[in-house]
Amino acid sequence: MGAYEDLRLHGKTAVQAMQSNHEYIRARIAPLPGDPFYLHLRDLLDAIRGYSSSEPLCILDYGAGLSPYRSLFPNARYLRADVTDADGVEYVISDDGRISAQSEVFDLVLSTQVLEHVAAPLTYLSECFRVLKKGGRLLLSTHGMYEDHGCPYDFQRWTADGLKRDLTQAILM
Repeated sequence: MGAYEDLRLHGKTAVQAMQSNHEYIRARIAPLPGDPFYLHLRDLLDAIRGYSSSEPLCILDYGAGLSPYRSLFPNARYLRADVTDADGVEYVISDDGRISAQSEVFDLVLSTQVLEHVAAPLTYLSECFRVLKKGGRLLLSTHGMYEDHGCPYDFQRWTADGLKRDLTQAILM
């Protein structure tokens, strides 16, 4: 069984569990003091709000889960990619880690707390750059230091230098 096929099988269960938990989206779009990951989620929300827009952008939420930040882009054409064919996912990530989207179509690729769950991060990152329009933005967050948290798997962490290296390598692929 390939890495992405295995992720799809386990990921569907994880996404279904998130869908039955309304707190998942609430904690990300309106984190409250006292929430278990308040500081982390508040910082992430503040960073994403810095890029929120009412412009009619074309956005790919790559590794979307439940797309908790969708409301920050009210006029966007907001498309989703994930390892499962969950409700509303336009692109299922294939076994080789790629998606069927055309090249250079998105103004923004949003990837929040996904990269640590990706079996082939350089392929994932190169896909992010492939689907971005010239002048488009990749808004990416991942963990440098955080507890293991499978959803369904948790593969790696980055230092700032390591992430810069991998992003540079992915651009050149």
